[in-house]
Amino acid sequence: MVIIDNNKKKLVVYKLIFAVLAIFLILISLNFFINIFSSIYKYFYNKSLSHSSALQDEIIRLRKENYDLRDLASKNQFLSQELDFKKNYNYHLLTAEVIGHLVDVDNDWFVISAGSNDGLSPDMPVVSNGCLVGRIIKVAPSKSYFITILDSRFSTAIDFISGEKDFKRNNLAATTNGLLRGKHGLACEVEFISTAKDIKIDDMVITSGLEENIPRGLLIGNVIDINYISNSLFQKATISPALSLNSLRIVSVIKP
Repeated sequence: MVIIDNNKKKLVVYKLIFAVLAIFLILISLNFFINIFSSIYKYFYNKSLSHSSALQDEIIRLRKENYDLRDLASKNQFLSQELDFKKNYNYHLLTAEVIGHLVDVDNDWFVISAGSNDGLSPDMPVVSNGCLVGRIIKVAPSKSYFITILDSRFSTAIDFISGEKDFKRNNLAATTNGLLRGKHGLACEVEFISTAKDIKIDDMVITSGLEENIPRGLLIGNVIDINYISNSLFQKATISPALSLNSLRIVSVIKP
């Protein structure tokens, strides 16, 4: 009986050892497969990240390329229009890029990439697409500063043209019909318009040609409001600029 009991005990011990070894082998196998799966997952995950990053870089590159092409097309269109303007009216134009816009309490002016080295000087008119947008007020060797027609320091003699009436840009004998001034960077206002002058909403406003350096016929904008002053010899008109001045990127300066 004792011998049988000992054999049973040994059998139980062997079973326990076998079970422990089996569990140990299973754990080793599981850890092995987990490591393999983890390595495979990391490989494909990193590859996916790399591919995603490459796609993102390609998207950014294509977007920049698209922007550059659109920017180039815009500049080419502007230069083509400026060449037509120069050809049609025989102006001596110097084209420059807008490289800055300075705004503070006393000043609101643009900076362009041409200066005294290029023959520019103060009071020269600045145009864009055949429209007057400002006047140079300060020059440096390689850059210049100009104020826009909205600036309170800007003023010029103007003429009114009805939409259906033709005009000649170089007609220096034209009568000046008013004085245009900037109005705190917000609008343009024409003063000293005789009440005998019949002006209407949407009339074009052009430079008169009676002011030094500024030829006749540069479009400034259109009449959007008329202010009749009681018991006065004069009336006023508010003018909407022909161009959006905040979006200026390339301009031309008319040189004598």
